[in-house]
Amino acid sequence: MSEILIEISCEEIPAKLQQANSERLCNNFVQYFAKHIDINEITHTSYVTPRRLIIYIENVPEKTNDIVTEKKG
Repeated sequence: MSEILIEISCEEIPAKLQQANSERLCNNFVQYFAKHIDINEITHTSYVTPRRLIIYIENVPEKTNDIVTEKKG
């Protein structure tokens, strides 16, 4: 299994607002992975500082099934 670390720099924002943003961002990433990648169980943690949002996701499969999409037009 692999892990993903995402760190986003931002301007200084009050810590109270940053915590909510960090949790929201982490949940959005986890929902995206659950929707687009066949993941049984992932572990995620979010960290926050006044200038950074950090998401740490564990148990991400190293390889997933291929997705084929055909479009005609």
